[in-house]
Amino acid sequence: ELAELFLTERQHVPAAEAPGAAGASCSWLREDGAEDAWIVRHGRLADMTILPVPGGEPGPAASIAAEAALVETGRPVLLAPAAPFALGGTVVVAWNARAPAARAVASALPILARARAGEVVSVEEAGRPADPRALAEWLRWHRVQATARRVARGGESVANARDAACVQSGAALLVIGAWTHSRLRELVFGGVTAHALRAARIPVLMAHCAARA
Repeated sequence: ELAELFLTERQHVPAAEAPGAAGASCSWLREDGAEDAWIVRHGRLADMTILPVPGGEPGPAASIAAEAALVETGRPVLLAPAAPFALGGTVVVAWNARAPAARAVASALPILARARAGEVVSVEEAGRPADPRALAEWLRWHRVQATARRVARGGESVANARDAACVQSGAALLVIGAWTHSRLRELVFGGVTAHALRAARIPVLMAHCAARA
């Protein structure tokens, strides 16, 4: 009920129980039972699933819900920190030229088109350097004012180097592919997906696909 009150009273979004309302509308639905099951059921029929980012280490329920939304819905997931946020500023795209990252960019295109600016950031990775300029050019074909930047890790993890780039750019949103390396590898060694689920400080739009990268 608090979420509905926030939208209707604070944001002036009208409540609607059926399609046809002019502009944005909202409705409230309460579900009981296993959270991951109903997130998947509703998420497959949604444009996007929005989930909170827990502070510190996420609990098992939060991790299961986020993983279910990313893997089972086929739709993008927006991880939103607890603090108020706006999506109209600079959008940073973390680009490694792998299939999940490509899907995330396609999912974020409507937001990128409305953003003040877009920046494609490729963090140095051994064995497979990605060229951010190619994606920035593609985004410009879609009327996104995009620039490109390569980021050296300098001994940092990919996730920390990417987060530093977001701070430098004043990013309002980060777009990344989820599990661009194998999920088992990230489970054992950690990775950018786990880092985003655990410690995102700005909204993060993520998408996953099972295609081999």
